Amino acid sequence: MKRFRSFLNFKVSIVLIAIAFVLYINHTDLLFAKETKHEPLLLSHRGAHPDYVLTSDEINGCSEIQLANTEPASIENTIPAIRAAYEAGAEIVEVDLQQTRDGNFVAFRDWNLDCRTNGTGPIWDYTTEELKQLDIGYGYQLEGDNTYPFRGDGVGLIPTLEEILNNFPEERLLLHIQSRSTSDGERLANILESLSTEQLQTLIVTGSHATITYINERFPSVQIMTKEEYQEFSTPTDRSGWSTFRSFD
Repeated sequence: MKRFRSFLNFKVSIVLIAIAFVLYINHTDLLFAKETKHEPLLLSHRGAHPDYVLTSDEINGCSEIQLANTEPASIENTIPAIRAAYEAGAEIVEVDLQQTRDGNFVAFRDWNLDCRTNGTGPIWDYTTEELKQLDIGYGYQLEGDNTYPFRGDGVGLIPTLEEILNNFPEERLLLHIQSRSTSDGERLANILESLSTEQLQTLIVTGSHATITYINERFPSVQIMTKEEYQEFSTPTDRSGWSTFRSFD
């Protein structure tokens, strides 16, 4: 009887060890999971640019700018503004992206060109080359004055997404898809597929539900968030155009 009990205990022990081994192999992430806590990042919205008062016309997709000053002397959503932000200590920069008539993405906040440029109408009516001919500093008026200090300085400065990615391959970027085209996800994926795994991991994409869902399916390593989550995780600082930003996995 004692031999039988010993044999039974031995078999039970073997079974328990086998179960524990299977759990270990298949669920090591659960057994050793640790809570991930991200330190807040210093985020620059659209790069370093002067303080301004913004008057938005949501219906017409246009926002008028009254500059409070002219320093730093860079126009938002441009390569110089993004570079200046990193040099000023930004750990991540948000860029607004609109789709063009020829299917590219360019960095620009409004979908209507009337307020900020010397162009007119929707940005999606223009090709990338046509947008490069516009002066995107044309509409920046100095508050309390009738001068336009950036007029003439913004010709050719509207950057494509590819230009931004090529200029800042190792920096963290938040790609804010402002356009609402049904092809946004596919168009963006066509650009991202040429990037290395390392560069993909530096990106966060926010936009419509359809766009971020498409990107998540194609590129699981790219962090996505809804626009509501983006607002929730951003806390404005006392510096205009800067926030602390908590990302998540």
